[in-house]
Amino acid sequence: MTDTNPNGAVKDEANRPLRILIVGAGIGGLTAALALRQQGHDVHIFESSKLAQETGAAIHLASNANGLLRRMGLDAEKIGGVECVGIVEYIPQTGAVKYRVDTTKMSKMWQHPWHLVHRAHLHTALKDMATGPERKDQAAKLHVASRVLDVDAEGATLTLEDGTKIEGDLLVGADGVHSRARSSIPGGDKKPFDSGKSAFRFLLPTEILTSDPQTAELVTKSALTMWIADDRRLIMYPCVDNTMMNFVAIHPSKESEADITGAGWQETGSKARMLDIYKGFAPSVLAILDKADESRLKVWQLLDMEQMPSFIHEKLAVMGDAAHPFLPHQGQGGGQAIEDGVALAAVLPLGTKPDEVKDRLRIFEQCRYERAHKIQSFTRTAGLDTAELAAKGMKLDMMEYMGYNFGHDAWDYTTNALQKRLEARDKTLRTSRTYLQNLLPAGFAFTSPATVASASISCTTLDGMAWLGGGGYSHLGLYIHGINYTKRDGSKVFGTYLPLLFENSADPIITGRDELGMPKLFADIDVRESENKSSEISLSWRGTTFGTFSISGLTEEEPAVNGVGSEPGQKGPGPPPPPPEHGTFHYRYVPSVGEPGKADADYPVFVPKPEAAEGVEAPKSFATKTASISLQAKDWQTLPTLHHITDWLAAMPLYGVEEAKLVRSTGVSDLSGARRLDADSRTLFLARLDDDAGREIRLRRLLESMRRRSTRERHQGVIMMGAHWDCTGDRIEVATNPSPGKSPVAYVHPSKYVNYKLVSDLDTAERCISMLRDGGFNVGANSKFEWIHDTYLILIRMFPGGCPPTTIVSMNARFDPHFHLRVGSTLRPLRNEGYLIIGTGGAVHNLYRNVWAPMLKYRDNFAQETAPEGWALEFRQSVEDCMTQNRGPALRRAITRLMKHPQYRDAHATDDHFMSACFVAGAAGEWEDEQEERGRLGAETWELTNMCNSQFTLGSWSSEQRVATAAA
Repeated sequence: MTDTNPNGAVKDEANRPLRILIVGAGIGGLTAALALRQQGHDVHIFESSKLAQETGAAIHLASNANGLLRRMGLDAEKIGGVECVGIVEYIPQTGAVKYRVDTTKMSKMWQHPWHLVHRAHLHTALKDMATGPERKDQAAKLHVASRVLDVDAEGATLTLEDGTKIEGDLLVGADGVHSRARSSIPGGDKKPFDSGKSAFRFLLPTEILTSDPQTAELVTKSALTMWIADDRRLIMYPCVDNTMMNFVAIHPSKESEADITGAGWQETGSKARMLDIYKGFAPSVLAILDKADESRLKVWQLLDMEQMPSFIHEKLAVMGDAAHPFLPHQGQGGGQAIEDGVALAAVLPLGTKPDEVKDRLRIFEQCRYERAHKIQSFTRTAGLDTAELAAKGMKLDMMEYMGYNFGHDAWDYTTNALQKRLEARDKTLRTSRTYLQNLLPAGFAFTSPATVASASISCTTLDGMAWLGGGGYSHLGLYIHGINYTKRDGSKVFGTYLPLLFENSADPIITGRDELGMPKLFADIDVRESENKSSEISLSWRGTTFGTFSISGLTEEEPAVNGVGSEPGQKGPGPPPPPPEHGTFHYRYVPSVGEPGKADADYPVFVPKPEAAEGVEAPKSFATKTASISLQAKDWQTLPTLHHITDWLAAMPLYGVEEAKLVRSTGVSDLSGARRLDADSRTLFLARLDDDAGREIRLRRLLESMRRRSTRERHQGVIMMGAHWDCTGDRIEVATNPSPGKSPVAYVHPSKYVNYKLVSDLDTAERCISMLRDGGFNVGANSKFEWIHDTYLILIRMFPGGCPPTTIVSMNARFDPHFHLRVGSTLRPLRNEGYLIIGTGGAVHNLYRNVWAPMLKYRDNFAQETAPEGWALEFRQSVEDCMTQNRGPALRRAITRLMKHPQYRDAHATDDHFMSACFVAGAAGEWEDEQEERGRLGAETWELTNMCNSQFTLGSWSSEQRVATAAA
């Protein structure tokens, strides 16, 4: 970060730095000042105090924050930081060890170490780096004893206590939990409140503890030590090269409220009261507390605050405790302030223009708002008393919290978000919303009620296309911005609508229509660029020109700045800004042959914005506001196949051109993510499947057919429940291992499965966890789960070319059929988004009733010397009747009745291989599913004489019907 622009921009004299005014010189404000200084900006910090003393306490620098500081050149170990290599917890009342954890192995998961640092030392280091003369770029200016009384978000102006007004290009409110700046955000006048807990804090030299036999054994070098009781706790950890110990004693606020006068962090505490509050703790703990220097003992209320509606308004951004005050239970308050400061700098590389600031703040908020509040929620849960957790039926999953907290790099994440906005050459124009509204099919609408809308005419020329024999073609389309589509479940998708795309080559027109359903038409497209910074495009058909587009006065700009698309910023206290656009819509319509007015295909399509490609040269961008657009209607004699379209285009009101751009880049747009909106996904119930079963010809054909259909339907991903993973109690889990391994398969050579790379869909896993939690389940993430053969062998057979993004959900070991029905029903809405739901279990699966001798004799599971026994055939027929004769709620009732079948316990000695059938029935068992076609038996195999594997498909691939897939 120290010398380069995040998107490869080259600094030159034309890149004027922004004048940035930061209110507050705490950890967050100084981090922002340092990061913005390193971007080359003119930074001013206004601090109300004289900075004569910084709070004498320590701070956690977890991997997510420590990595950002290291990127800026600040190494925690050089300022006395201690790497945390262990965690120890004692039982408070007895002093006995509850557990010890060596975190050195766990630390290898993270790119950067977890350091414990003296707050004052970190503060000084940040201040020196932000304001010192060591670097070549201009130092940030620190104005102490400069209390800010008011901020003007629209004018980026602040007013000091003495009446001085200072104007900049951007205001940053880093003025803490009692922030004045945040009140300038509409709805942001939030007041902090007592969380119900307060904390004593103090520092002790480590030597004082180690020299006392009563306390010496409690000191573990480089470790975090805790004593956690029902409603109070004591935390101890080292800093200053292990020479000092920091203490935080958290307790109910009412027990120390007599000491609270409103001095905040500098409130002096009473040692006698602290000892009384912790009188129930072991004598060794009281001996530690008794060593506190009362003149330096501090006590403060732990403050919380309602969620801000936004972190930004006009040219103001708030950060750190001003935006999202943190309780101390995870040590992430300072870390999130550091993330805020770095993310803000990431969206403002040198060369950002003042009139782009508001748009860039939108990107900043999109990158920070959800993450900061999610960690804030984690922290509140981590601080609940034992009784509060029990009352809410909650359990702490600190590994889940740690994975989310530590595994993030705010710089990389935010710069990537900035790069995703890079747009192709286009001319953005203002036109009539009410006119464009007529183009929108049912379900689509403008997000804003305004009657002026934005649209783009974008032209792209491609060359060197291998599939065209090295040749190329051009396309020009009309893109209408600010559109949303309301899905059947009521949720909305936001994007840009493409009603029309001209191309000058038949081959891409045919493939684009057939494979993607795009609204493509033929036209000759002539693109001429001259050396005098101008470009002209003409549209014609057999010599008749019906459109010309001219651009002049192009000036090259850095793609990291002006090659980035943005959304409109919020203007004043009026309506909120539109949501971010996530991709492009178009509509597929294929008329039926011989049936006018009917369609073989009739549905909306969505193409998500592709991820930023790695290793691709940054595009060069040229922009201007000087452009002209001319469209002529013509008639049916001159344009017999296009005149009805050109007539509409020529009548479109144009209120002006906002911007014209020319972008030269390499590569083509990734359209592989195109999918049908409200495309319903199939639910499959598949039987146990090992590698031998995969050889059975009918089954192999079925799975290959399913793969082809799934590929053609462009499913979002796969959600599976197997038959070999369950959780005890009332809990279920969702697999979140980013690189899962595979359990071995008996009698199958590893070469048949070991090289198949599994793809864990972490984003969908988080969604499933959220949906299940909202549905009342005790659910958590399992980041260590290794996939079992009942799931990955299915994927290998269905998707031999590569594993689709997959999410695996566990069973619950109580094996309650109604519980698993409800799991499937809760996740059912994901079918509307194109997810394929699969359950894998067994139609008949009782290892005790199998006949093993032929398999051992012939080394073949399918070697059957006798027919299946009558009880197995009877139950297998009942499973088929259940799956193929019932739909909707009737399917749910039928599947649970099977567990009362006279032969059920013969067919299933244990219930584990039947729960996935209940899961699938829940996913395909709502009232709406009654309108779908009945389930179908696709293939079946018998092995070990009495084990039956039956494959059922529930639902349909039709765009009007839902589909689910399950394996039994």
